[in-house]
Amino acid sequence: MRLNARDSSDVLMTFIQEDRTEIRIYRARLENVTYSLAVASFAISAFVIVNSQRLLVDQFRNLTLLIDLGIISVMTIYFWRIYRDLMWQRRSLIARQDLLKSVRSGVIRDIDPFLPANEADIDIRDKDLYCIVGLTIAVVLVKMIVLVINAASFVGGKTS
Repeated sequence: MRLNARDSSDVLMTFIQEDRTEIRIYRARLENVTYSLAVASFAISAFVIVNSQRLLVDQFRNLTLLIDLGIISVMTIYFWRIYRDLMWQRRSLIARQDLLKSVRSGVIRDIDPFLPANEADIDIRDKDLYCIVGLTIAVVLVKMIVLVINAASFVGGKTS
């Protein structure tokens, strides 16, 4: 089906709005999952501390290390997966914006809103997400180190 320039522009504008909404959703999802995992780390540690009377110091240390390193691993894997998708969404958005510019200038008559966006240069790299996830991981690491170093004070000093 062939569209005129006005209809092509309207279709592309709708796709661009959807791309922007999807980018916002992905960013919010990444932030929410990261913060939730950090809170879960503290909640699990509080639960382990309350129920640590039956644990030895080494068991407490190992349990704390395993839980927190597992949570950090999940945060890191989730971040890289979502960040990669976010960069592809940005590429798609830029490709559609370029297509809209060429439709409005009259260069292109036929549009393909699903064109491959491999060559599109990303102008917004979302580097702030590195800070959000990195600082959250740092907080969990600091908590883990404090618990591991002071494990004897949490379990009552039972070493064997």
